[in-house]
Amino acid sequence: MEAWASRHAGIWTVVAPVPYFPHLPVPTSWDGYAKVPREEKLGTWRVLHPRYFMVPKVGTRLQGTSMAWFSMRNVKKFINDDNCFDLIDAHYVYPDGYAALKVAKGLGVPLVVSARGTDINLYPNLPGIRKKVRKVLRRADAIVGVSQALIDSMIELGAPAKRCHLIPNGVDLRAFHPLDGVNSGRPIRRLLAVGNLKPEKGFFSLLEAMKILKSEHPDLLLSIVGSGSEETRLRAKCGQLGMQQHVSFLGAIPHSKMPEYYRRVDVFCLSSLREGCPNVIMEALATGIPIAATPVGGVPELVRDGANGFLANNHSPQAIADAIARVLERVWDPHEIRQTVKGRSWEKVADEIQKVFEDVVLRK
Repeated sequence: MEAWASRHAGIWTVVAPVPYFPHLPVPTSWDGYAKVPREEKLGTWRVLHPRYFMVPKVGTRLQGTSMAWFSMRNVKKFINDDNCFDLIDAHYVYPDGYAALKVAKGLGVPLVVSARGTDINLYPNLPGIRKKVRKVLRRADAIVGVSQALIDSMIELGAPAKRCHLIPNGVDLRAFHPLDGVNSGRPIRRLLAVGNLKPEKGFFSLLEAMKILKSEHPDLLLSIVGSGSEETRLRAKCGQLGMQQHVSFLGAIPHSKMPEYYRRVDVFCLSSLREGCPNVIMEALATGIPIAATPVGGVPELVRDGANGFLANNHSPQAIADAIARVLERVWDPHEIRQTVKGRSWEKVADEIQKVFEDVVLRK
């Protein structure tokens, strides 16, 4: 959206609702919400953070409705203060897209919704939410999916095929690129995995895959970038497997520093159970790093066996280990790998999004 704004925007504002949470004298996992300002400036973006009520862990079913109710006033005020706008662009079908649908219909403006992954791969299976996801998909004026797998799933959920647009994620090709002499012709033994330390990222299977690989690749090293609720359990699992010397937990790394981390390694590993169009794979490929990944979501649309990596047959540790081993057997040309994503700059994505916006506005 930053690329889109710099190329196409007139007036634009971000409305990013935040659950209401009071300041408490004791620390909790929700403290961050209390610290979010009501309004902030992020670069050239004006970002509004209206509060809405949500009961932790049990309020997901009503989250979209609450978000819409408490956001409407802010959106109306924005119209009165600045100007009317042409459309609402909502990212994530639920709860954000559901809230945006209510706001858009209330104000009489068209709605474009983008699906990212979990909102389609997981949320329709949760009690009370499937019906709301289907409502958004049926009534939105246009729907963007970041992978063909997501598009197909949304059509099965009731989205009109003629309103669906496949626009995969992009990558900053200026920041993520190979360095000459790096990753070329040297023995491969450094692996990298990046993601939130959550169950759906499959890091437990990746650790077990490392254990399987250890006998034939005793010098293999894995670096894991990310933080999350599973870190303690993952570290314990690493100890149980006797892999402490082979696995490093690096914590969260600023995105601006990630290009140098990609360039330090020889294989990028993705062991997820669910994905849309993973930015991390796009970044690794742009840097010239071959991929070993599970065949989830849009990943098979990005990773082509033998061209830029190999896909595992399934999510099991053995299958992941086999995919990594296949990558390790080859010497890769980083510049050839980069060619597989060279046409997906964020500017290209922005122009594709703008075409959808223009079609929706003209149609309405």
